[in-house]
Amino acid sequence: MRQTRRSTRFVVLTAMLALLMAPLTVHADPIRAFHLKGKAIGETRNIPRVEATGTDEGNCFDVEMIDPKDHTPIGRATRCFTDVKTVEDGFAATETTFLNFRDGSIVARSKTTVQPILDGAAEMTHIIGTVPTPSATNLLVEHSTGGYQGMPGSLRLGGAVNLNHFQNNNEITFDEIAMVTFVDMQEQVKQAQKILQETGFYTGAIDGILGPNTKAALHAYQAKHGLPKTGDLDEATRKALGV
Repeated sequence: MRQTRRSTRFVVLTAMLALLMAPLTVHADPIRAFHLKGKAIGETRNIPRVEATGTDEGNCFDVEMIDPKDHTPIGRATRCFTDVKTVEDGFAATETTFLNFRDGSIVARSKTTVQPILDGAAEMTHIIGTVPTPSATNLLVEHSTGGYQGMPGSLRLGGAVNLNHFQNNNEITFDEIAMVTFVDMQEQVKQAQKILQETGFYTGAIDGILGPNTKAALHAYQAKHGLPKTGDLDEATRKALGV
């Protein structure tokens, strides 16, 4: 009996140790928060095309990504600004952000607003922020890589920048907080299945599985509504369904 208990204890402890030592995947970490800090001189680089304006080049700045818990580097980010519009002492722009982690890269696109700091701040001149439309996904899933490929979600950024040397030297100093929130794909598929069922396109189970029946229903829905017939729950289809 004692030997059996010891064996059982050993198995349980071994299993727990394996869980603790196993690397976390992005699916187990639906939210990632970190600092973006550093001084960078911009340079022109290629970016995924901005469909609204046809722009495929941006003014890009490289900065470090810092873990706020222990202040250690966790990767590099690239901030690319395009279609810049000057607004008084600030500007508005489309931003394409590349977040390069060890387990893959996230690419996001959003609108950015930069305005002067009114009450003064040490070494910083402007407030900068990028916030997507509520409930919208602004990750460019087809351009993300590694463990992040195909994972929809949103990137929010907020903080301060120093633009004292922007006009003359194309230099920006960044100090921001970034947060990536990933979408629960199974829940999204369930929502889509319910809507497709209510509208007569789907008769299967509401199980959150993107199987053949669900893909066929999506294909039929896309065909009727003039959407690209991918059979997938892509960005255009999610918007049309209201998912």
